[in-house]
Amino acid sequence: MCNLAVFMAILLTAINVAQAQVIVTEVAPSGSSNICSGDDWLELLNAGNASVDMTNFVLHDDNGLADVDTFSFPPGYIIEANAYVVLCCAKVTSNSSLLSPNFGIGSQDTVNLVQVQGNTFTYVSVVGPLPEIPNDQLEDVTYALNGFEYNYTATPTPGAENIMTELPTVAELVAARKAEMAAQNDAGVEFFNMDRQGLPVNNSNDAHTVLDLKISMDDAAYEALVQNPETQVYQEFTSATLSTTDGSEVLAKLTSPGRIRTRGEESLYMAACLGNPLPFRLDFSGFNGAVNTTQSLFGVPRVYLRFPGLFDPSYMRDYVHSRMLARFGLPHVRTRMVNFYINDELQGSAYTLMELPEEEYVFARSFPDWDPTNFALFQTTPVTEDCGLYTSKQLAEAESRVNELDTPPYAFERGNHNPSIPRLSDRSQCGASYQEYREALMADVVLAYLRNDEDCATTLLEEGLLDQELGTDNWDNEIENFINQVMSFYRCDPNCANSEINSSEVDVENMLKTFAFLAVTLNVNSLMGNVNNYYLAQSESNLELWKLMLYDLDKPGSASCNPDICEGRLVQWSITRPTCESLESNSLVGPLLTDETLHAQYMGYVQEFLETVYTNADFIAEIENHAALMQSTITEDMSFGEFYQRELSPDASSWDAGTFPLLPFMKARAESIQQQLDAIEDGTFTRGPQPGALAPNEPWETCADWELDEPNTSPCNEGCQYDGCAVSGWEVESFCDEATGTCYHGEMDERCLGVADFDTYSGMQDRNGMATFCRYAAGLPIKTSECPAMGAALESGASSATRRNLVAMLLMTVVPLVLIAVLESAK
Repeated sequence: MCNLAVFMAILLTAINVAQAQVIVTEVAPSGSSNICSGDDWLELLNAGNASVDMTNFVLHDDNGLADVDTFSFPPGYIIEANAYVVLCCAKVTSNSSLLSPNFGIGSQDTVNLVQVQGNTFTYVSVVGPLPEIPNDQLEDVTYALNGFEYNYTATPTPGAENIMTELPTVAELVAARKAEMAAQNDAGVEFFNMDRQGLPVNNSNDAHTVLDLKISMDDAAYEALVQNPETQVYQEFTSATLSTTDGSEVLAKLTSPGRIRTRGEESLYMAACLGNPLPFRLDFSGFNGAVNTTQSLFGVPRVYLRFPGLFDPSYMRDYVHSRMLARFGLPHVRTRMVNFYINDELQGSAYTLMELPEEEYVFARSFPDWDPTNFALFQTTPVTEDCGLYTSKQLAEAESRVNELDTPPYAFERGNHNPSIPRLSDRSQCGASYQEYREALMADVVLAYLRNDEDCATTLLEEGLLDQELGTDNWDNEIENFINQVMSFYRCDPNCANSEINSSEVDVENMLKTFAFLAVTLNVNSLMGNVNNYYLAQSESNLELWKLMLYDLDKPGSASCNPDICEGRLVQWSITRPTCESLESNSLVGPLLTDETLHAQYMGYVQEFLETVYTNADFIAEIENHAALMQSTITEDMSFGEFYQRELSPDASSWDAGTFPLLPFMKARAESIQQQLDAIEDGTFTRGPQPGALAPNEPWETCADWELDEPNTSPCNEGCQYDGCAVSGWEVESFCDEATGTCYHGEMDERCLGVADFDTYSGMQDRNGMATFCRYAAGLPIKTSECPAMGAALESGASSATRRNLVAMLLMTVVPLVLIAVLESAK
């Protein structure tokens, strides 16, 4: 028996449709790919034989006629007889010819077309309430007029007669989406010369290893792009061409407009400051309403252009490491080398063109168990790890600003509010300026934290400091729990017994294989060092296990750890403890590698990666051939051009020549790792494995050197770089008295000539509130101050890293002693 309410609704709709001349004929509650840039839209049809003046007509949703977003047609707006009109909803546009209601359309919503005549309101066409879409993962679904009733259709027809198509099932949707992503991946195989296992597919002696990518854009847009890189604001380009460098072949010509902006933080800041080629992000699919979603570069709709010569003397670390990840079965992006031009002006040679990890086809390739109906990808930033671990000074400064009424956008947001990057040309000056910028950025992070009620999950997610780049919208609770349990206010007990990370939380194989890759390659600007440059992914609906995906693997050396201690012995870094400091200091790595069973599994992956990828003869030959083909592009006037010969004649002994050339480093590192594995096998590994100690466990030790009998770290904690010691304004950087383990810093002072160590001269003044005296450090007369001890520094506001180390040290030393005392007293 027919439900009365349903029958009446159909009857009223039929009456309305029969009587009205202008009808709402189609509604897109989730937008569609072929119009309105993906925004919601609705369609009107003048079904009569005469034109209709819409001057007194309005549209509103279920918020009612009086709502502020009710849309009024402009005076004199005419819809001709038998004509369709499409209105883009909730779309901001500068094109006055486009009509754009401000309300969006959602499930259970209604769309009402009303004629207003004085105090009389006539509802001439009503659609809704819209029923739930049967599957919320369906795309390109509209609610369309079908005779005298409305039904969902899988064929949107904006501005044309409706076509009713049955919606696909979930299984059909998943199969179609996976096939689409597979085809998109296959389109780039030849271009990147790399299959899904990281193996080359073309002739490895391809002379066109570097291509020319050229875009054209308006002069004013070009000027805004390169003169104000710090804003990271998109500008339009009109066309793009990819060709061989000799011009003999055009590989792709894209004629629809796209968009380009600068991209990055440290890489962007340092490049602009030094006058180096800038990093860019290009989107080939359109700009400012002119969208062509079918336009791509061999299936790649967006790319990142990074100039490797800023940090990487080999100019190929990202290129090589992406292939290593693929060969080891880990998530990865594909890369290709290009020379980049704007308006025929060379921006830089040997750019690395990279896919973006936040593309769905990249996700589908990287996670073969991908479920299109239930997945997620979150991008972390360098500030996520230390949320809540702010110094008292940072908190006090933020508290003084928390009620500011005229606070500009935060420094971590992109836009024209960002201060100009100085052009200094000197690397050390640029580095110091970047640190000042980072301090300002962190100050705004702490301010946002206070304004979000000191809630890390809310701060990181609401302020875009941890973004969901891909996926379905049902992962909020899971990511909030992960932030609060792992990434905020985190303290790891000895052996991380208090950690909530376990095999029911994370994909252990993915995590441990990722750790092994980072440990062997020593990419310290990563999870192993500053807990940076990674994504968190969810790809299976039934297990909900967090996985890792790495990016930005171009920075060699130990700058993100402790270069003063680590760089000279980098290749000796112990594979049993691959983190900068203790395993317990790292909230993602420590909980897994302090487990003996998982540590053994991780060591198995280290050996597997070393043997199958890192020392694979075919792969080494591929890299050496790539380096040789790059030689004509890498000129001596480029950042590291004069050192490039080390890549062409790789000798393991030249790994620490000051620039960390890739191929010599790989050879030296491989030799060291094999020696470590052999020593572990025959029981001669210096400080492990020992009963209860799989790795060197001194919490203060940095980049543990497996060949040393004692920790390689100075007796001065943090290398005297902790807050309270590393005070700005002093000429002489904080330094350690190795004999006493005491930290000092100071400034050059000729008045100390003739004054004995630790004595003062008449009139000597305190500095930064600390007593001063004379020292002869490095044979130079210095006005010196002794730094406060670690405990005092902690009270005055120590850095988060310092506090983590100190807490770990206390947990490993004081707590066990207290427990022993308690047990003894209980006997």
